[in-house]
Amino acid sequence: MAEAPSATDALQKSLDAEVANHSALEALVASACKGLGVSVGASGLSRWSRIEALYSRAGERMREALHAGVKKALAVVSVDGS
Repeated sequence: MAEAPSATDALQKSLDAEVANHSALEALVASACKGLGVSVGASGLSRWSRIEALYSRAGERMREALHAGVKKALAVVSVDGS
């Protein structure tokens, strides 16, 4: 009978750790959304929807940076080549 409280305590600690991990992940996703300018809107969006939106926005920002870099390089080449 002494093992029952011990097992219950272990399960409770495991559950508490999972809840803490979930909360930390939610906070991380929300912070990343805010940093990339992704609207998280109402809490109706699932975590996966927000992660997909983050991935999409990050891809857009990388393409924008690449295009800006290419435009700058072409501008330098056209000025130097004149």
